[in-house]
Amino acid sequence: ARTMFSFLQDKNELRRLIEPAMRESGVSIRIGSENKPVQMKNSSIVLGNYKVGGRVVGAIGIIGPVRMDYKKVVSQIEYFTSQITKLLEESFSDGQDNES
Repeated sequence: ARTMFSFLQDKNELRRLIEPAMRESGVSIRIGSENKPVQMKNSSIVLGNYKVGGRVVGAIGIIGPVRMDYKKVVSQIEYFTSQITKLLEESFSDGQDNES
């Protein structure tokens, strides 16, 4: 557990872990050995990105055991990313409307 926490505290490692989701649309899943970092070989990560104006601006994900309920996790990630995208779109469109 200590090794995993150290890994998760390293911003550069996290960035490398999340970057693929920033280039993909929808939800990406990496299971066990599909993860490049050694610390993630016994874990899975489910990532989804959120957008503003059609441009990916961030990602949210869940790291868990290889044996997780992927259907449930993917559904949750899809819901959260759609809600974050919606909130960001509303926030930025409201700000643009006020400036006109």
